[in-house]
Amino acid sequence: MARFGRVLTAMVTPFNDDGSLNLDVAQQLARYLQDHGNDGLVIAGTTGEA
Repeated sequence: MARFGRVLTAMVTPFNDDGSLNLDVAQQLARYLQDHGNDGLVIAGTTGEA
């Protein structure tokens, strides 16, 4: 197997209306991705949300 796994997903960052990080949704999304076969997550990457 590859060092970091075979399926890595660049996770989007969920924000609240005031611009703060929505940690509850981030945790839900991370769990969903893990439960559906992702070997790892890329956070704070370059998915175009800047």
